[in-house]
Amino acid sequence: MKYKNLAVELARRGMTKAVLTTKLNENGVKISYSTLCRQLRGDSEIPFGQAMEMGKILESDAEYLLKEDR
Repeated sequence: MKYKNLAVELARRGMTKAVLTTKLNENGVKISYSTLCRQLRGDSEIPFGQAMEMGKILESDAEYLLKEDR
């Protein structure tokens, strides 16, 4: 996963990528599991609105979540 902080926050909450996908869809971000996986690998960009919603779901700052591991 390209975004290590996001991986840590998912693990901290015992949340899988599938659960995150479901929660995003419940909150108005229409996304498939495969699209989310591509985004988290860095194969495609994460839209701003989606990043903000992930921050709300994970109760973390979106910028922190998407800080790239170098």
